[in-house]
Amino acid sequence: MPTAPTWAVLVCLTVLTAPRVAQEAIGRRIAERDERGMTTEAVIITALLAALAIAALAVITTKVMTRANSINL
Repeated sequence: MPTAPTWAVLVCLTVLTAPRVAQEAIGRRIAERDERGMTTEAVIITALLAALAIAALAVITTKVMTRANSINL
């Protein structure tokens, strides 16, 4: 299983590249005058990426909170 920094990199890459990919898809759709909307495959992939980002955020938050609570002031 990847470590927390690896998860953070994966989340950052997903968050940074997803808008560009979506913009390119919209641009192609407009250029082709395609009126069909998103395919089921695209919706499933988007949902999986969102779930991965949420899971990574939960793992990172848990690790940060655990580390913060262990600090003695």
